[in-house]
Amino acid sequence: MGLLKEGKSIALVSDAGTPGISDRGYTLIKLAQDHNIPVVVIPGVTAVITALTLSGLPSHRFVFEGFLPPKTVGRCKKLESLKNAEGT
Repeated sequence: MGLLKEGKSIALVSDAGTPGISDRGYTLIKLAQDHNIPVVVIPGVTAVITALTLSGLPSHRFVFEGFLPPKTVGRCKKLESLKNAEGT
């Protein structure tokens, strides 16, 4: 936070899609906001939106859960909890 408070600029870059989505980037963003440091977002390409757009499925409401738990039990519980989710 020191460099940001001094007025310097930093960038959060990810090779796994948009930073802050399905990663811990949101913690840095929240911390900056808590310190009244402006955050600028530059949108990029995300595979999930491209896939949804090309799927032909309804896109007015959809569910994105990010990465599922790595262990089978946790993954099955998460999938079961989503079984009745409304939307694509």
